[in-house]
Amino acid sequence: MSVLDISYTIIFDNEKKISYKKLGIYYKNYNMIQDISSIFVIKPSKRYNNYLKDTDLSFNNNEYDLSFSNISSIEFSDILKNDMKLLPGKWTFGYRNDYLSNTTDLSGVKSVFIPYRDFLYDNNEPLLTRDQDNYNKLFLNINHLELFNFYNNNKTNFFSLGKDNGVDSSGNTHLKTFLDFILWFPEDEISINLLKTNGWSLPENYIGVIADKRMSETPTYHTDQNGNITLYENLSSFNEPGFRYDNASHIGRQFYINYVARMKIDNSHCNNIYSQYDLIQKDTSFNFIDDKFIKFDGTEDDDIDNWELEIYILNDTILENITDPSGVFSYSKTPEEKTGILFGIRGDGDDQTDMRDLSGSKSYIFRDIDGNPYHANLRLYGVVKSGDKYKGGFTIRYKIRKNEINKYDVYIFINDNFVKKVDNSGCKLD
Repeated sequence: MSVLDISYTIIFDNEKKISYKKLGIYYKNYNMIQDISSIFVIKPSKRYNNYLKDTDLSFNNNEYDLSFSNISSIEFSDILKNDMKLLPGKWTFGYRNDYLSNTTDLSGVKSVFIPYRDFLYDNNEPLLTRDQDNYNKLFLNINHLELFNFYNNNKTNFFSLGKDNGVDSSGNTHLKTFLDFILWFPEDEISINLLKTNGWSLPENYIGVIADKRMSETPTYHTDQNGNITLYENLSSFNEPGFRYDNASHIGRQFYINYVARMKIDNSHCNNIYSQYDLIQKDTSFNFIDDKFIKFDGTEDDDIDNWELEIYILNDTILENITDPSGVFSYSKTPEEKTGILFGIRGDGDDQTDMRDLSGSKSYIFRDIDGNPYHANLRLYGVVKSGDKYKGGFTIRYKIRKNEINKYDVYIFINDNFVKKVDNSGCKLD
């Protein structure tokens, strides 16, 4: 079977330290690249109005911009010049294998829409979880490895993004990343909510979630019933690919701050933010004297009611439920880590002694503001053992939300699986 195979990619040149876009067209016969007599190209141009998404494709009257003879592939790029420069807009291709010049009956006519604005990162889908105790709250999470990959992608491909004249003594600048979480709920779909003037709708000619990726990956390239390849767009007034932002049910913004879950200085571990903060402020070798972590002691002016904390338990960590259990903590009220609220794993997380439900329990996954411990069987959430001891290599996440009575509920997740909700037992972030 003969086809024109079209691919659009963003490539990073490690030697030149630049990113560029490439559109490749390859003639394949039974999946093998072969030469062909001619390939004809209509480039984005106002003459054909094909910079618009829904205009008709036409090679009538031998109208085309470029032709290539005795060729198996063509590649356009935005770093090339003249005819080979990749322009935004709709490109249309067709081919002949009989060496005639007429374009009225070309084979394999396809089009592809090259966006005016590309994407910084091709992210994986977020994790959607639910409060399994009350079934009344949904959570969108991003896996810590996804955030790490996002960071590395920006560091490699977009190292100059956000650069300005304000730099520190080492030549660095700082860029904050805000992530928009955009949700389209079923009750706002146009056929369900007849009173909503800007309800959302399924894509035209939608054929199901398995065969049609426009619902699970958006924006995405889509092959329609005529074989045309287009970037799926439900365009809003500002020409944004993908679903329209202006008919979303909910848009939320999240700013991520990363804290260290464990620090080791001179063979001494500092397992919580309390001790880390003290260390960083005093240890000149870290060169952090002028920087601050957010404090938990109430001395900062900015209070954050709804916040969250994720701790990654490192792969080499061994969790032991012994007389004085080890643990990985992100915060406790005191340097000794013995009293008050504590986020993190202590022991193996599941005290089985007669102290289990008392403030003196030494093995738990969370300790509330009154010192009460909460437990979990880590094995149920994908944590593995080495012999009879649990190994690291997993995450524990706490979502703190202010409730209707002005107290703070704590939702706990292990490996992004819901564990439990603890009512009225958290605190704001001072």
